[in-house]
Amino acid sequence: MELIKTEMAGYVMVFILFILQILDAYTTHTVLNHGGYEANSIAKFFMQLFGSPIAFLLIKIPVVTFIGYNLMESPYVLLTVTVVYFAVIVNNFNVISKLKS
Repeated sequence: MELIKTEMAGYVMVFILFILQILDAYTTHTVLNHGGYEANSIAKFFMQLFGSPIAFLLIKIPVVTFIGYNLMESPYVLLTVTVVYFAVIVNNFNVISKLKS
């Protein structure tokens, strides 16, 4: 029974990570549309490589979700990745707020 609870928690965290990727795509796109810039140099490189932020983000969402799925056996690492992405989303919303004012 404990294994089922642990496995279910892993799936829930992967789902949350997936949702955070969608929010990251949305907020990054919004920041860029309001005159902001991508602060992450790695993400910026790949956005330029793919030719558009949307193309990069559409590839990033399933890749990061797949990585999260593979981290289910390491719940603390998965939790850390999820918390970091949550912080990115909060930061993006703060940047959007500043750009709109």
